[in-house]
Amino acid sequence: KNTITFFVVDFGPRLDEETFLKLNNGEITTSQGTENENGTGFGTQIIKSVLEDYGSKLDIIRKEKGAIFGFLLEKLN
Repeated sequence: KNTITFFVVDFGPRLDEETFLKLNNGEITTSQGTENENGTGFGTQIIKSVLEDYGSKLDIIRKEKGAIFGFLLEKLN
């Protein structure tokens, strides 16, 4: 299979355990951003849904600082 790997690296604060579990379980979650911005909590779940439609999935890896979000997509010929 010809695939393309995508990674998005977040260098912000570490995801706490509760948020990490909610993101992986498909729950909608949001919190105040590092610059006090508000979110809706839908972004990650929308991305996960779109990736599933294309036969992929979102992998989230917690790091000491931030997280890595990765996924694979098939190349079009």
